[in-house]
Amino acid sequence: ATLTLKDFTEYDEKTNTYTLVIDKVDLGKYTVTETTKDITGKDVTVKYSVNGGDQTEGKDAAAEVKNGETTKVDFENDYKDTAETGMFTITKSISGDVTEEEAAGALKFEVKATVTIDGKSVEKWLDKDGKLSDEKVELTIADGFKTTDDGKTYTKTFAKVPVGTYKVTETNTTIEGYKFDSEQSVTEAGATVTKDESAGVELKDEYTKEATTDGEFGKLEILKTVKGNVTQEEVRKALKFEVTTEVTENGTKVTKWLDKDGKLSDTKVELTIDDGFETVVDGETKTYMKLFASVPVGTYKIIETNSVIPGHDFYSEPSVTESVATVEKNSSAQLAINGEYGEKKDDGTNGTNVTTQTTTNSGSTNNSSKNTNTSSKKSTNKKSSSNTKKSSTTAQKAPATSTTRTSGSSSGSGSSSSGGKQAGAVNTGDATNTALPFTTGILSMAGIIAILVSRKRRRF
Repeated sequence: ATLTLKDFTEYDEKTNTYTLVIDKVDLGKYTVTETTKDITGKDVTVKYSVNGGDQTEGKDAAAEVKNGETTKVDFENDYKDTAETGMFTITKSISGDVTEEEAAGALKFEVKATVTIDGKSVEKWLDKDGKLSDEKVELTIADGFKTTDDGKTYTKTFAKVPVGTYKVTETNTTIEGYKFDSEQSVTEAGATVTKDESAGVELKDEYTKEATTDGEFGKLEILKTVKGNVTQEEVRKALKFEVTTEVTENGTKVTKWLDKDGKLSDTKVELTIDDGFETVVDGETKTYMKLFASVPVGTYKIIETNSVIPGHDFYSEPSVTESVATVEKNSSAQLAINGEYGEKKDDGTNGTNVTTQTTTNSGSTNNSSKNTNTSSKKSTNKKSSSNTKKSSTTAQKAPATSTTRTSGSSSGSGSSSSGGKQAGAVNTGDATNTALPFTTGILSMAGIIAILVSRKRRRF
């Protein structure tokens, strides 16, 4: 017999349930089938259960009527608005020598959808079968992507997805043995799917093969020695250095920087003592050591990029701020640098290395005065300095002049450079005891001696 809801005798408005009781039926096995269930504009899911058992999705329920028992068959129809759908395609291009196997095993991305369900906007994830999931789903190249150009381009089309906006984000771009160029790559894109229309996104990854060392590695140790009255805290805050090496990528030599983990970086890396250095203290000598247990073979160069410690003079000699070492397979190499420091004086002078050279010229000289800064390095590692103002006089028709050249400069790094400025005292050229004219200023001992010698020579 065929029944409709009109034939059902009971209806519960609260639960939206229809009930029909059929009395005095013959004993035996029956099949109850819901023959018409579709409603225009609605998607329906039908489930049934027999005598309160588990629900099963389907429209045909098998039941048995036994003597003196009541057999109960329940059908549940779940109606939802019919989803409007469209087509969505993901295109993924890869440049570089990446193989299909490498791409399939490494690259991952997610597709997040914003769709309307029962009048509400919700976010879900698209799975590999085109179904929407409440939980995060990651797709890989192996999830149905196809390539027709030996792994340069991959595509996957979802023929029927609910209308809405879709955003594809690459969650992993790392492929071992390759450098990923984030600036040239596109790892995120979005599109809107409309009813019965096609939409898609395009992603691209740019890779270059990393420099190969044929699996050859060795050990590299950095040894930094600091001498002088400086604290460990001052050393940690101030000193910086970089370690570089050259490798070959795609036939071209490129510079790499060694980071604190022993990895080679394309961008500049500065190391500090806080980057895993061990410390040994012996009086005013502090030794800092760091061992990289496995670095690619090659030549490495360390350069101290900052040697200045506030409150202390840095002695460029005998300090060493650069070092080069070659790491060979299964061998150890060491980059050793050192720095020697003293205390700055309260007047702020840094100390200057001064050298003096005396030459003899004929002719007359002009009055001149200049300030020089002389210093000496004491055993306490401090520098004492004195400021001297030199004076000179002029006499006409002098047969000879004494000229003093002073070279040296004052800098925080302790380096010196030669100067060509002239200063000194000359002969009077007169046998009288007339007092020599002097420029106003304080005479240095060198100036007084030069004048006395000049007058004594004239008396002979």
